[in-house]
Order: sequence, then C-alpha cells, then structure tokens
Amino acid sequence: GKAYEIFGTVEDRAGNSLTYCVPFCGFNSHIPKIIMTEVQVKYKKYKEDAFRCEYVEFLALTDGNLSGLELVSGVDGDGKKFVFPPAAVKAGEVFIVHLRSAGSGCITETEDLNESTALYSGKNVRDIWVDNTKARLNDSADVIIIRNSIDGTILDALMYATEDTAEWGKGTASLAEDVVAAGIYESEEISEVELNSGLGSSAIKSFCRTDAAALQKRCLEETDDLEPLEYPVKRTASTWAVMNVSAGTL
Repeated sequence: GKAYEIFGTVEDRAGNSLTYCVPFCGFNSHIPKIIMTEVQVKYKKYKEDAFRCEYVEFLALTDGNLSGLELVSGVDGDGKKFVFPPAAVKAGEVFIVHLRSAGSGCITETEDLNESTALYSGKNVRDIWVDNTKARLNDSADVIIIRNSIDGTILDALMYATEDTAEWGKGTASLAEDVVAAGIYESEEISEVELNSGLGSSAIKSFCRTDAAALQKRCLEETDDLEPLEYPVKRTASTWAVMNVSAGTL
C-alpha cells in the first residue's frame, strides 16, 4: 500500500532521450472481505462544537489489509472518493469512516480506540476521520460502494432513494448497474432499492444492516463445519432498515 515512483531514461539510436516518472502503490494481495453495516447520510450542526457528519460503519468478515480499497458515492464521483490507507484488520473488527471533519475531537485512532471524542465516535472501535469539510453522500438518493482499486471489483454496496425519486441521477445509474452485475442487488430499479424515509434533518436515524451482528458472530466462530460465506454478501429485502443511530455498535 505504500506509494512508490519508478524513474528512468529511454534513448533512441539517434541520441534522442526522454525521462519518465510513474507513481504507483505497492500491490495488496491480502484484501479483506468487508461490508458496510451502518450509513449516516445526513449532516447537521447541533450547536457551536457539535455536528452530525456523514459516516460509514464497516465490519471485517476476514483478516486483511485495507490498502487499495475505495469508498465511492455515485453522486460524489471518483474525484471525492475515499481511499483507505494501509491498515490491517481482523475478522469481526468494526471500524468507522467519518467522511467530514467538523468541530473538535475528530481524531483518527491508531492505538487508543477511544481517543476520538467528536459526536458519533464509536466506543472501543477505530474511528477514521477524512480530511474534508464539504458535503458527502446525497441526502435523497445515492449508490455507495466499496471497490478494490486494483481490479475494479465491488465488495459491497448500498443503494437508496426517497419515495418520490423517479430515476437515478448522473453518475449513479451506471454505478447501480455495476452493483447488480456484482451480484449484490438483483435490480437497479429505483423502486427496488432501500427506501430513504425517516432520515430528516432532526431525526437521529441511519441505514443499519439488520444481519450485521449475525455475520460478525459467524465469522468469529467459523469452523470447517460451516459452509463458506458467499461473498459479496447478497442483499435481501430485509438486509437494510432505517433505525436509530448506533455508531460502532452492530
């Protein structure tokens, strides 16, 4: 996952030469299986130093390294994607990526997992704060994916829309098709995705994965007697629900 540059000079028989420098990252051969377990798409300022910022909670189903994975929103586009830093995770580990830093206490945790004190920091789980103060994720409708930047594989996805959203906007339609092609959702139709309701500016609600605790228990107790978990994990009609915010708690 570390950044490198390859530098060299080429020359032809006539003596013409050209130098080049190509940046690249070290290849990650140990990609973990991870899923999104809670997504907060609403931003709100409560008081002078208290903010509700957009975040995504994750669960690692296997050991691995996050380097080279990307969190991408169809509305935000590739220009605003979050690229995970090199970080080792263990099966069953929960961590949170906060997509906007606002107020004090927005501390990315490396050792002390309770160092972050900003609103909706997770207790005893790793908080990662993105160096960004602008809006992320769309309030009404969006397609959010975890993608392996090396080969473009989609690891997990959440698609949502309000009841009055007629069609996907620019940037989300093609991404919705990719999610279906990956086998996570069965349809990219607006009427078939998660209904974004109850996530108003005052309500403390988020999209929560209803099978998260069961999947965590399964990966921690996995033995040879269990059938291997199918991955990516397919979404069903009951996979996601709008529930009370519970950052860091499955």
